[in-house]
Amino acid sequence: MRIPKICSANWESNVETNIYKAICKRLEKMQKKSRLEIIKRMKRVIGTRNHKELAIDLGINKQLITNYIVRGDSAFYHRIFEFGKKHNLSYDWLFHEKVLTK
Repeated sequence: MRIPKICSANWESNVETNIYKAICKRLEKMQKKSRLEIIKRMKRVIGTRNHKELAIDLGINKQLITNYIVRGDSAFYHRIFEFGKKHNLSYDWLFHEKVLTK
């Protein structure tokens, strides 16, 4: 598995890097249907139904979203990680819609 290089200015600690690597491993194993569900949850968080508004929130071209859904493009993994951080989301919820209870 090839993990994209991480710019040290964007990463707060080794812990965050390890979380990112674990997320990449989980995302690699997902099927198209599961990838689509992640995108649906991301859109739900920002209150939209279309790729265009999600792409604007992520600061990317909407074609990258389609590439991720169809091919599992690993270049999108970092976007999912950053989206979760930005919106203070549980990755368990983002990936599987599981809510942890205390």
